[in-house]
Amino acid sequence: MKLLIIDGHNYLFRSYYGVPPQKRDGGPHLVYTFLSSLRRMVDTLNPTHLAIVFDSETGTAVKKGVREEYKATRQEHDNEVFVQKKVLDAVLKKIGIFTLEHADYEGDDVIGSLAVQCAQKGLNINIASADFDFSQLVNEQISLIREHKGVYDIVTPQRIKERFGIQPIQYVDYISLKGDNSDNIKGIKGVGPKVARQLIDRWGSLETLLENCDYLPEKWARLFENEQERIISVRNFLRINSALALLPESSQAFEFSHQSLMTPTRYIIDSI
Repeated sequence: MKLLIIDGHNYLFRSYYGVPPQKRDGGPHLVYTFLSSLRRMVDTLNPTHLAIVFDSETGTAVKKGVREEYKATRQEHDNEVFVQKKVLDAVLKKIGIFTLEHADYEGDDVIGSLAVQCAQKGLNINIASADFDFSQLVNEQISLIREHKGVYDIVTPQRIKERFGIQPIQYVDYISLKGDNSDNIKGIKGVGPKVARQLIDRWGSLETLLENCDYLPEKWARLFENEQERIISVRNFLRINSALALLPESSQAFEFSHQSLMTPTRYIIDSI
């Protein structure tokens, strides 16, 4: 059995902003684009089970409360996105697609918990998202699916090794050292991807690196010693929480009807 977990907000914004501004009025174009992407994914990846996870406004606010710089550089979205999302929510419910949006947790943690816990129950997992933060979850059962112009790139442990020079389990340590510009999280000053990769390759983990600062050149040793507490805090912040108790009682909750999903969107909307 294969569970496809979709990063709902990722595809929500892609569906809305992927259409030219002059074509965004006059109807829920987001719903048509979102469902078109969903159908294409299902046709290509052939999942037996399906779940779509959305960020809640309050869940994201909780994380921003921990680190106020988190995502502070991101632009505000058009309110129309969330107006059309209400229509999308109703459509997904109508056709029996499992969706989850938790008031207390960001979508990444919800996705991580579903992925890891369902994998433990024997399901193979595909996470559809453009966010490389999910690389930390990738293993033989969990893959990251990144889409570009209708082509699906399946990110496996080997692909992560080829791209970043590290193992998936080392991804959070790596990103903590070099920083994450997309989320406005600063790493160690002067440490870019190449240096971060070299440090992780030599020491294996952030903890081991910090325990051996004395073996680094003097300027690096002082910098790492001064930044030790902050960088550990950053690493813990960036680690996806996969232990949330969110699983449905049965995997049947993730089952879906291909026939219902393929019903023309206008008929679904008209029937709501």
